[in-house]
Amino acid sequence: MNTYRIKTLPGRENIRWEEIEKAEISNYGWVESKHYDSFAKLVYIKGSGFICKMFCAEREPYAACTKDGGEVWKDSAMEFFFSFEDGKYINLETNSTGARVQEFSTYPRQCLKVFDKIPEGFKVTASREGVYWTLEIELPLEKLQVFFPSVDADKLIPGYEFTGNFYKVGVTKEEHYAMWNEVKTETPDFHRPDYFGKLVIE
Repeated sequence: MNTYRIKTLPGRENIRWEEIEKAEISNYGWVESKHYDSFAKLVYIKGSGFICKMFCAEREPYAACTKDGGEVWKDSAMEFFFSFEDGKYINLETNSTGARVQEFSTYPRQCLKVFDKIPEGFKVTASREGVYWTLEIELPLEKLQVFFPSVDADKLIPGYEFTGNFYKVGVTKEEHYAMWNEVKTETPDFHRPDYFGKLVIE
């Protein structure tokens, strides 16, 4: 199981992304495919929440979906799945236009649309930075607590652990499935919290 150590910062203005550890999305499975330079970074803003930033070096990412709730996983997309409680997780899937799928799921899979509980959802900003297209995902504590009431600022101290995985996917003419923590299923299936890696606050 991979372990990612989350840096704690006093405020958003203190983020220096170039100094934050990478979670390399470099495990490919199920099909022979082109490999992309893709990775994620995650920080904890003390008492406020988490910010995840994902990067992919892809010149022209395929993006047919332009509306929230569509089949973004069939485009070139990056995804962050995470869990604070066994058997329950949030999956955030976004393409390069910023179109989002956001769900609160249980395993075996049953899901609730995040938008049903939080109409605006979790904010995701898609942009282009040089050779990379990027996603910046904001996870404020008050929104996380809607789904995981136990997520309390007093508990989010150095050593606190939860689980998650970062993905790069494209069910396109260049089909590919990439993961930070390897998923060892017979067919493509990112909705497997038993294959999540460990996320530890520092």
